[in-house]
Amino acid sequence: MKGACYHAEKVQTLADFDDDLAREFVRGLVQSAIARGVDPAARLQQFRTLQQAAIAMSKDPALAETAEQLVRAVDLALRDLAAVES
Repeated sequence: MKGACYHAEKVQTLADFDDDLAREFVRGLVQSAIARGVDPAARLQQFRTLQQAAIAMSKDPALAETAEQLVRAVDLALRDLAAVES
């Protein structure tokens, strides 16, 4: 029973994860990559691949939706980075 309660709390937390928070998280990834001297676009592509794997493997709709939000945020950031580089 304890596992069921934990799962319900986890889903509630995911429900609070919105597109703005996803974009903020992705901005943090970009800033971290820059601070470490890593190509931010490459780092975002790696993260995007992980999120797509999570979507493909997830049986939990809330987890899949959260991963999809992160993928959309990564796509926007990659578009912005490409615009800055050109």
